[in-house]
Amino acid sequence: MEASEEVAVFLGVKTGTMVFYSEILHREDGVAIQLERRHVNPRLAPDYLKHDFTRQTPNAILVARYPVTDVENSVEAINPTAEETRLLEIPPQQACLLVVRRTWSGELLISYTQLLHPGHRYKLNTSRHG
Repeated sequence: MEASEEVAVFLGVKTGTMVFYSEILHREDGVAIQLERRHVNPRLAPDYLKHDFTRQTPNAILVARYPVTDVENSVEAINPTAEETRLLEIPPQQACLLVVRRTWSGELLISYTQLLHPGHRYKLNTSRHG
């Protein structure tokens, strides 16, 4: 797809640049837990769309090629669209958490991802050691 202005800014490319896009619904025990929308720079992962995402997650595929050195996350509560509530199998009034993530391998900005989680099926924990 052509990078919109938003995608271009977050992925570090020019507006209109062709980028790879994948949209995957993740389930756990048959329950929808995450809608993943990922944009990938095709210059860095030219075979990205050739992978079978039912066998290996997009993240695992990219990390195998480009070990992650830096991650930027933002988390916000949002009201999902009608299409998102349908995909996530939740009522229209159910709040969701949106995690927007960018990942780097060294100086290379690899992907820009939006991870949408039904609020009642997601818990964010963080810890720091050292």
